[in-house]
Amino acid sequence: MYLKRLKTLIVLIAVAQVALAVRIGYLQVVQGDHYRSRAEALLQHTELVPTKRGSIHDRHGLVLAMDTGCFDLCLDYRLMTESQRWIRREVQKIRRTESVARDRAREIFDRRVENTWRLVERVTGKGRDELKRTVVARIVRRVETIRGRVGMDIREQRQAHPIVRGLAKRLDTSELADTVGVSSPPSSTRVYPQGHAACHVIGTMGEVSAEEQDRLNVPADGDNWLHAVRRNYLPGDTIGKSGVEKLCEAVLRGRRGYRRYRRVRALSAEGAFTPGQDVRLTIDIELQKRVAELVRRTGRNGCLVMLSVPAGEILAMVSVPTFDLSRWRRDYNDLVRDVVNQPFKHRAVGELYPPGSTMKPLAAVGALADKRITLNTTFTCTGSMFASHPHRFRCWIHRKGGHGPLSVRDALMQSCNVFFYHVGELLGVQGMSFWSRQFGYSQKPGTGLGEEVAGVVPSQGTRGEARMLAIGQSGLSVTPLHVANAMATLARNGEFRSPGIVLGPASPPQNRRTLPGGTEVYAAVRRGMDKVVNDPKSMTAYKYFHGRGVAELGFALCGKTGTAQTSVRRVDTTGDGQADVTLSGNMVWFAGFAPRTDPKVAFAVMLEYVPDADGGGAKNCAPIAREALRIWHQMGYLEPGRKDAEPR
Repeated sequence: MYLKRLKTLIVLIAVAQVALAVRIGYLQVVQGDHYRSRAEALLQHTELVPTKRGSIHDRHGLVLAMDTGCFDLCLDYRLMTESQRWIRREVQKIRRTESVARDRAREIFDRRVENTWRLVERVTGKGRDELKRTVVARIVRRVETIRGRVGMDIREQRQAHPIVRGLAKRLDTSELADTVGVSSPPSSTRVYPQGHAACHVIGTMGEVSAEEQDRLNVPADGDNWLHAVRRNYLPGDTIGKSGVEKLCEAVLRGRRGYRRYRRVRALSAEGAFTPGQDVRLTIDIELQKRVAELVRRTGRNGCLVMLSVPAGEILAMVSVPTFDLSRWRRDYNDLVRDVVNQPFKHRAVGELYPPGSTMKPLAAVGALADKRITLNTTFTCTGSMFASHPHRFRCWIHRKGGHGPLSVRDALMQSCNVFFYHVGELLGVQGMSFWSRQFGYSQKPGTGLGEEVAGVVPSQGTRGEARMLAIGQSGLSVTPLHVANAMATLARNGEFRSPGIVLGPASPPQNRRTLPGGTEVYAAVRRGMDKVVNDPKSMTAYKYFHGRGVAELGFALCGKTGTAQTSVRRVDTTGDGQADVTLSGNMVWFAGFAPRTDPKVAFAVMLEYVPDADGGGAKNCAPIAREALRIWHQMGYLEPGRKDAEPR
């Protein structure tokens, strides 16, 4: 019996050893690589290295936006999350260094924690509870997101994280004395050296939203997690929110680097960060600054656009009022509360206005190209379209008896409404809609800026509405950039090009097409616009370019005035639901191109809510355009051989 039991035991031991050997062989040979990788991963920590955002430059290389050195105020993650293990270790450290009892060490630790939060409150100007709800909560979400994707504890759980970024100087030793878990390391921040200049074009940055993360991030799982985390947006990351910062986000952003550490050992692997690429704009920032001042001096809100006729590149795009990109976060509440002036609004591309009489050259092109009229067609203006109803469809000089018989060129010179009422009636709403679309008014301008809006172009209506469309009223609304680009299209004999704001591969493709009509049609319309500015018989803009006391430009230009009626805007500035400010008046314009022969620049100037008593587009906008062109000329844009305005 004993020998039988012994044999059975030996057999069982042998079977177990064979099974164990088979299992060990399977794990080491078949699954060896898999478990070796898991073991190595468990022995490693991965630290993400921030990237550097690319700079934004004007067309001549001047810096408009860049990352620059600064200092941050950082708190240890374990302090923010009140890690008990870290607290015990810090208390124990105080016991050793201060040679005090445990209770006394805890009192010292608690005092240092309190001093730390007081320092943070002083630097941020925010209360502790608010900071914990916002900044601290965001940091915790970010770290937990990374930790969840990695599947293990990460280095960020033992690091300090920025609470305040962009300090001009490092906190000194005295400020950090008797604190715990706080530091002031070197860092970088986004700076905008030009301040107010081109603020709407350059744009702003802000914290990435959950919606943006869902839309832009790729799955971070399996072997792909590190690649995904390096490019994905994590909670607390910044992203372009408007302007070129948003348009060129993918180019400017770059990609994080990483460092992988073995526990107790040194660095085991790393990947350098990929800096963002620089972006160069078509804007000439010095021209932008100088022409912006012309608009600001009027004391009114409005905008001015100047673009290269040969290349279709925007040289200046001003929207007033402006704001300082270097301090817009600090001024944010005040800027948002200014509901009357709305400084964040990019009026040049993001706000729609009735174009008024700047529409008349486009209507003239349509009527001539469609052979609804000829160069010899005349209509007689008696001050209104119908003698039996003198107060309906009036001309702007209706009290003076009218302009008399006019051809298309003289009708443009005098900006005669009656002539263009007939043109609108001949083309009809559908014809006016067709030609408005040809000049790009029904589409977004085409720069790619997120603030762009498409114009509103009615496609159905009565004969009366068709008449009003021909003078830029009756629901037709466009942006100032639309109008400036239409002027460039006229200057190019009907060659349409969508305007560009970015140079190089980051620029959206330029849309090009040739509009119907022939050279004779566009030449006739340009002749009418020439007479607006340069014919002594002109009752619109002549005196603002050639009048007494006006310094001549030294080159001729073509232009068109505009005065568009618009609805009253009522504003509630107190938030009590009752409008307490009323804005009324006309949207006034002056648009055109220069020089008259071989045009190099097209422009549009627009001012908001100008009362009838203060005059129209000629009086208010023509002098701005004149001085803007003078500046443009002084800056050398008419010099022979200049390359800035050549086609792309």
